Amino acid sequence: MDFLVHKELLETRLSREAAQGQQVAVLEAALKRLDMGEFGYCRICGKDIDPVRLRTAPENPFCPSCSD
Repeated sequence: MDFLVHKELLETRLSREAAQGQQVAVLEAALKRLDMGEFGYCRICGKDIDPVRLRTAPENPFCPSCSD
């Protein structure tokens, strides 16, 4: 294969791996908030996060108002 093709493949894989690593960290943070009793409350304003939002994206630590 060509050098540029290898480079592109490696950069794509690195990007994918980094994204997965980031997702793992986000999920671990959500689990930590759950253990600490802070899960389900917005990290900025402290309001309850809608249960529907938590079912859709449980790792999201912000209410819709603070996410924007």
